[in-house]
Amino acid sequence: MTPDLEQDLQRLHKATGLTAVTAGYHDMEPSGGVQTRVAACGQRRSDAPDLVTPQDLWHIGSVTKSMTATLLAVMQDDGQLSLTETLADLLPDMPMHQAWREVTLLNLLTHTSGLPANIPLSARTNNPTTDALRLSARAELLAQLLAKPSRSTPGSKFRYSNLGYTLAGHCAEVRAQQPFQPLLRDRVWQPLGMHSAGFGPPAQTLGHRTFWRWRFPQDPSGGQVDNSSIIDPAGCAHMSMQDLLAFGSAHLAGRWPALRKPALDDYACGWVVRSPEPRSYPLVWHNGSNTLWYCLLVLAPRQQKVIAFATNDGAIRKAEVAFFQLAYQWLDAC
Repeated sequence: MTPDLEQDLQRLHKATGLTAVTAGYHDMEPSGGVQTRVAACGQRRSDAPDLVTPQDLWHIGSVTKSMTATLLAVMQDDGQLSLTETLADLLPDMPMHQAWREVTLLNLLTHTSGLPANIPLSARTNNPTTDALRLSARAELLAQLLAKPSRSTPGSKFRYSNLGYTLAGHCAEVRAQQPFQPLLRDRVWQPLGMHSAGFGPPAQTLGHRTFWRWRFPQDPSGGQVDNSSIIDPAGCAHMSMQDLLAFGSAHLAGRWPALRKPALDDYACGWVVRSPEPRSYPLVWHNGSNTLWYCLLVLAPRQQKVIAFATNDGAIRKAEVAFFQLAYQWLDAC
């Protein structure tokens, strides 16, 4: 069944009151054909009449993690590293407490490294603006954190960690001898034809802070309206809905299967792998938000579909519930 994308999205937009919403699906049909559709409705900013279009860019938050994991899988395929390598091997010049030396890339990507959830508050307002400054700031921050002992044995506990993905991205840039942003662009985005992808908040479609029924657009020129660029590998990317679907379709087609094997708490490498109760079909998904945007990317292997949603609105819980409900509606009808 082909969903009525535009009509369903308009109903969702009206029911939720979100500033703007976009949705798309990629359908790998039994005949071998492929159908991709994208729709969008709402305002680019709540205080102006400009409407969003299917070509607009959207902040994807922690969906960036699946792309960082993909980068490391590509580098493994090319023989540059192994996901089972330890921090001691990957960062030989970085002093670290003995407890961290046996942590592997796989531990970082499955949130089982023992690292804290987030970078310290003192670092969150540091937003370096060049590749060299970002690499240097990441290295300095990570060295400070790795000098302290771990609170758990690697692989023993699940703790969702933006810091873990920041460290994984840093391992990639050190091994490749190329800063993270151009490395991800050259090794993942460009080969998959994701030419709209970039970092930081989109300039045209603004994220919004929310308070009850009010929406307050956050202009990037007016201050920091995103995560620190130090944690680019964990959650700072933006792109068009078409490019997000292209990324999802590469995984749906079966590339990098090791990244979709879950460890603790159904978390794989940049993906949650879980069957939504009471449904029996498996889903592979990730969501993300920088508090001003929300994004959801879903792979449905049984139905051979990729479904994605995004909003430029900080009403995260409202968006999450509505997006999952509509995704289930489409998938249940297949």
